[in-house]
Formats: sequence, structure tokens, C-alpha cells
Amino acid sequence: MLRPLLAAIAALFVGFTAPASAQAVGGGEPRRTGFTEASLISERTVVRPGDTFLVGLRLSMDPHWHIYWRTPGGPGLPPDIRWTLPEGAAVGPFLWQPPHMMPLEGLMQYGFDGDFVLPFEVTVPRTLAPGDVFAADALASWLICKDLCVPEETAFSVSWPVAAAQETDATGAEQIADALSRVPPRASFAVTKTEAAEGWTFSAAGPELKAALVAGVGSARLFPYGEEVDHNRPQKLAVGAEGLTLTLTRAASIPDDQGLAGVLVLEPATPGGPRLAWEVAPTATDGPLPGTSGTARGSDQDWLAATGGKLGGGEGTGGTGTTSGGQSLPPGAGMSLPVLMAALGAALLGGLILNLMPCVLPVLSIKALSLVKTAHGAPGAARAEGLAYLAGVVLCFVAIGGVLLALRSAGQFAGLGFQLQNPAVVAGLTLLMLLIGLNLAGLFEIGQSLTATGQGLTERTGTTGAFFTGLLAAVIGAPCVGPFMATAVGALITQSWPIVLLTFAVIGLGMALPVVALSFSPALRRFVPKPGAWMERFKQVLAFPMFLTAVWLLWVLAGLAGPDAVIGTVTAAVALAFGLWLWGVVQQSAAEGAWGWAGRFAGGLAVLAAFGFAVHGASLTAPPALAGTTATAAGGAGATNVESIAWSPETQTALLAEGRPVFVDFTARWCITCQVNKRTSLTHPDVQAAFVASNVAFLIADWTDNNSLIGEELARHGRAGVPLYLFYPAGGTTPVVLPQMLSPQLVVDTVTAAG
Repeated sequence: MLRPLLAAIAALFVGFTAPASAQAVGGGEPRRTGFTEASLISERTVVRPGDTFLVGLRLSMDPHWHIYWRTPGGPGLPPDIRWTLPEGAAVGPFLWQPPHMMPLEGLMQYGFDGDFVLPFEVTVPRTLAPGDVFAADALASWLICKDLCVPEETAFSVSWPVAAAQETDATGAEQIADALSRVPPRASFAVTKTEAAEGWTFSAAGPELKAALVAGVGSARLFPYGEEVDHNRPQKLAVGAEGLTLTLTRAASIPDDQGLAGVLVLEPATPGGPRLAWEVAPTATDGPLPGTSGTARGSDQDWLAATGGKLGGGEGTGGTGTTSGGQSLPPGAGMSLPVLMAALGAALLGGLILNLMPCVLPVLSIKALSLVKTAHGAPGAARAEGLAYLAGVVLCFVAIGGVLLALRSAGQFAGLGFQLQNPAVVAGLTLLMLLIGLNLAGLFEIGQSLTATGQGLTERTGTTGAFFTGLLAAVIGAPCVGPFMATAVGALITQSWPIVLLTFAVIGLGMALPVVALSFSPALRRFVPKPGAWMERFKQVLAFPMFLTAVWLLWVLAGLAGPDAVIGTVTAAVALAFGLWLWGVVQQSAAEGAWGWAGRFAGGLAVLAAFGFAVHGASLTAPPALAGTTATAAGGAGATNVESIAWSPETQTALLAEGRPVFVDFTARWCITCQVNKRTSLTHPDVQAAFVASNVAFLIADWTDNNSLIGEELARHGRAGVPLYLFYPAGGTTPVVLPQMLSPQLVVDTVTAAG
């Protein structure tokens, strides 16, 4: 299993470090980069020496995906293009169209969706002569986001024939001219800013603006070129006889005399109306311009809410204006260094907490028992085992992160615990837990007895065992990360691949820290009991938690693939036990020669056949389909005593349209925290009564298997795994997000507080 995971990481590195390339002569065919078709378009097919003409970076985004403006507002990165040019050539900056507002959970960001063109000027070297070719290379990059963010890039090699007379590319020229028509002109009217209590009062007045206001305006917003304004605060509009004023909130640590420049956008009063924009650079004055402090019109965010929260309210300015609103960048993308360090700190803490999870404790107990042998011996042996355990844990978590990235690059969403969404993996892990348990119980031996003090074990044997113990602990423990650091991991796994892999490495470091500390600290090792005969009995006791872990995995498998897969795995378990028993008989009888080798061969063959049969049988068994839209009280990963409904976006929307409150339980059979919350809180009589009294629709989003719709919804709320609990009050569209650990009173209070 380790080798395929490492191969996936290697393939991922290649995919991220080898950008796509495209050849363009004058224009060029679009290049698919993931969620975008990118191309360079040109208004010229033939250029003249010293000519200056326009080229455009065209990005055609998949539905519901978006990119960012020159100032993203919140977290985000604008498109960029880097050139390799011949001597005497020059490339100008992007000519930006005005952006749209993209709100998400209190964050306001600026960007575009749909089919978008960024024009810029290109100057041909004067040293070229007719008959030459003007050639250049470019690397374009951008951050594209939906419910998660993906950095994309592509390389272009472009060339134009040089002649005495230029020739026009009609299609490219038309597309660039259309984009240029939306680039805001410099305002011809007066624009000022006046210091106010928390920021500035922005005012504008003049005939051109007055005419636009008379025609009808729904709202207005200043999109600043810098970070002078708090992007998340609404900009309140007032309209007077000669112009308008906007109340702007100054960003933290910005001085009163800070310069201010940007784009003033007037949003339409009715859907489909014209959207007007001007480039402005207000001058500081002692008061607003005359005739601008008039009737209050509310704020830009009021207008956004009234128009349904769409990306734009009128004519598209580089995007359709209909797809990305409310689905912008999840928390964390493009995060600052302090935020990144805080999130990584949460990842470290989450890894530490994993050591307390019931499914991980049996594996850790084995490691602790192994450390007993070396704690009172040579310090170097204890340190070597601790480092080997650390390497196993970290490597496994990095491999999991690599697979997540590989699935993301293929257009699929995967979260923490994805390995337990595969029936074949669950069946294999079940047999592995049984194998370890039978070894601990004494049915057969791997190496010598643990009653020895360790002299009979080589250093390689000890570190190898520690390494694979770390791998196993990480595989079992990874799904349990979500309940304790869902928000932090959800933010971090939207980042670039180095940060994603660093995040998973930090989780592994946190999980391995207690064992590493015990290995390196002589003071801690003094508290470890000395080896003795008690170790053999304790070793046998540890077999039973392993058997219970195997039973839990069988229960998970039942929800994934049905009873046939469970029967097949149990049958394989019998074959496994027989093979191991046969192997143990050969060990205990010290049989040599042909009979000894025959016994070992037969036992090994039975073990291999058992794993093969279990994995193959589980992979061929389809998960049971939900019967209708409701789940019975005994079924489903989160079913309760009230009627529960299988979640889907359409079902949720329909129930909210009926005016019913909606409670959504994002859960999975393999999520221990989910099962604890179900039994202690969601099935509690007080919670059931509150649901009935308030006519709450109880929806179950069962992520036991890999449901892409549920995965996308988790990512939209910045989560990398389950559990997630959302409560939508009657008539509301913004949910209350409950904590991962529930109590009956918390759920009751949440439901009753909403009326």
C-alpha cells in the first residue's frame, strides 16, 4: 500500500512543477489547465517594427469557478503573467475591468467568473525588419476558486511575422475591444475624501455622475487599489442633488492621511440595467462636496442581499455575473503568515489529540510496550525507535495529503477519512487488525518473545517495527482529525501543494510527539516500568482492543458495502486465522526440513489468499442504495428516532422554500465523534421533542462512501471532514454552524432560539 501512495505523491510533484504550454501565432487555441481554458488573443496577426498593439489573456472558467481582481479584497491572488522578451520589446500592465463583490461568511472579496479577458499593450522591437519574426515566451498564473482554490498556470510561446504593414486579427481585435470598453475611464467629475469617525466620507459630484444618478442607481461602491479600506464593512450610500457620498471604514493601522485611489462602481437599480464605473483618486478636503449629502440609500451589501447575493447585478464586466456569489474563497486561501502559523498550530494540536482516540490507543499501546524494552537500555536504541516511529507517522500523513491533492487535481473532492470510504481498504484493515491481535495473543510470533530484554533483536528489527507501527497508527487515526480541527484543516488544504503537504506533516508530528518525547527524555523514561514477565500477559491483553477495532471496521464495512461484504471478510478472517495458526504450529514445533517449509508455505498462502479474497470481495460489492428519500430510525449513519431525510442540495432548498427549519447532520459510519454525538445528543428525548415542536426537517448527509456532493458542501463551509452540523432557521439561508462536539442542551437551545 505504501508504494502506490508514494507513486501518487511523485506524480503530484510532476503535475505541479511542469506547467502546461501552448504555442500561439498571433492568437492561439485555448489550453485546458484544470478548471480553466486559457489562451492569448491578439489584435494583430502581422506586426510592424516598433509597433504597439494589444494582446489579451483570456480565461474561460468552468461554471461556479472564479478568479480575483487586482485587489482581491480578502484572501486571494490576482492573475499574473511573466514574459521572456527579446531586446527592445516591452509589455505593459493589465488593463483591469471593474470587479464584482463576492461575499462569503463575513468576508468581502472582488473578482470575476465566466469568460474574462485581460488586455495589455505589447511593443515590438524597432530593430526588427520586415521578414523577421517577433517571438516571446510567457508564463501565466492565477488562482481559481469555487468551494476550494486551485493555483493554475500555463506557458505560452507566441510569435508574429514582421512586415511593413500590419494585419488585424478580426476575432481577437473584437474580443479585446469588448474588454477595453469595460475598462473604467478616469472620472471627469470632482472626487474628494473627508476624515470621519472611523474612516472617510467619500464624495463625488459633476454633470456626468448626476446624469447617471437620475437614470437610477441601486447602490455604489469604491473598489480601492490598495488595502486602505476595510473591505468587509458596508459602504453606506447617500444621494444628493449634485452627486453622492459613501461612508468608508478605514482599515486597521492605516493613517488618516493615507492616499486613496480605486474604481467607483454604480450598480443598477434593476436587474439587467447598466453598470457604470470610473477610475477615481479623491483629494483630501474639510468636508463633502456641495449637494452630495442627501437621502440615504442603504449600503452596497443591502443591495447585494436584495439582488439575491449574485456575483453581479447587471451587465457582466468580464463575467456572467450569475454563478460565483456566495461560493467564493473558503477561509484560509492566500492567508497571511500569522494566520498560517496559527492554523499550523491547530494542526499540531489536532495531531496530539489523536493519541486519545479509541481506535488509535491499541496501536499506541503496542508501541509503548515496545519502548519498555529500550527505555532502560542504551539511549541510542530508544531514540532510534522514536525517530523511526516519527518517520512512519509523518510519511503516512504526507502520503494522505498527496493523494488528496492528486484527487483534487483530477477534479474530485476528497477529505480526511477518504481511505475509509473504500470498502477494499476497510476489509484489508480489518484483517490487519485481526492479524496483529492474533500475534499479540500468542497464536504465532513475529520475531522473539517480548519477555526478552531486547538483546535478541537487532537494531534494524526495532526501528523497522517502530516505523510500520507509525504507519498503521496514522492510517487508523487520520479520519479522527476532523472533529478537532475541521476549520483549520479545511482552510489549509485549499492552499498550494507545499502548504498542504506541510499541514499533514505537522499533524503527523503532533501525533508522534508523545512517543518521541518518551524516546528522547531520560527523565520520562525513568517512569517506564522495567521489563519482566508481566509484559507477556500485558501483550496478550492488548490483543482484545485490536479485535474490537476489527469489529468496528466490520461495522463500517457493513455501511459501505452491505452484509455480503461483511460475510466475505469474516470468511477471509477464518482463512487468515487458519494460516496464522498453521504458521504458529510450525514455529512451536520447531519443524525443519520439508515439513517445516511446507507448513510455512501453506500458512503464508492462506494468509495471502485471505487478504486477496477480502479486498476483492469488498471491491465488487456495491454500496446499498437508499430506498427513497427517507431513512428509517435504525438505518443510516446518523439516523434518530424522528424521521430523517437523505440530504441533497435540492431537498434542502425545497424544505427551506416551504418555510421549515432544517437541521443537517454531515456524518459517516467510520466517524467515532459522529456516532457519539448521535447517541448522546441527536437521539436525546429533549432534542427529539424540540425537533417535533419546531417542525424541524432532519437531514442526514451520509459521507460513509465518497459522495461528491457532500464533499463539495463540506468544502463550501471550509471543512475537510465530518462531523459538521448546520441549522437553518425557518426562512433563512445562512446556517448556524454548531461545534463538532454536541450536547443535548446546545442543540435544543439552537433550535428554540430560532423561534
